[in-house]
Amino acid sequence: EEQVCMALAQSPSRNSPSLSHTHLLFVTMSRPIHLILKTNEQGKKFCNVMFHSGAAERYLTCIKLVACLRCDICMCMQVRKIWQSTYVTAWENKLEFNYPDFVCCCMIDQVGVIYYDRDIIKKVDKAGCCKPCGTHNSPCPTCFDICGEALVLYGQTCCSTNLSILPGMVGVCFCRTYTILPNLSGVENLKNAIDTARDNALARCNRPLQGALQ
Repeated sequence: EEQVCMALAQSPSRNSPSLSHTHLLFVTMSRPIHLILKTNEQGKKFCNVMFHSGAAERYLTCIKLVACLRCDICMCMQVRKIWQSTYVTAWENKLEFNYPDFVCCCMIDQVGVIYYDRDIIKKVDKAGCCKPCGTHNSPCPTCFDICGEALVLYGQTCCSTNLSILPGMVGVCFCRTYTILPNLSGVENLKNAIDTARDNALARCNRPLQGALQ
């Protein structure tokens, strides 16, 4: 079956716990986490956005400062585009992120997805002073949120087998792998949305046919 993606409705605000934006998806993937998506009246799979966290306003200021310090005229002209392209979104069965890079005169998207059946996303929390325990162990991981808040993913250990390519700053502490997604706003709401969506998705993985027929 052809894979087709089609967005319905217009994009809502940058940070909203209840987005109506829906992503239609014809899926041919067969892992349980893919099969849990519901089917609409046309027989097409769709995946709902649970929460969208855009880049913090303070991150825009940070990008402007970096562009000026680098005396990079091209980057100065693209700072808002870089800021607008930075996000982390919790979907029904996955976490999607984009942290663009800027090389020469070109902005390069660095988009990735982590499905909820991967070990790294079993535990998520807002970065704080030495929090979560046993991860970054820094008293000030975001420099007092000077460029925005950060989300820490830290469910993966040395014994984990369900792995994923990790974004952001990756580290290992006490045989635990963690990664930090920085420069965000509304991280506490994002964390709650991920926890809820992940638990619901994994519960439905045990009954994929039921989810597919809804």
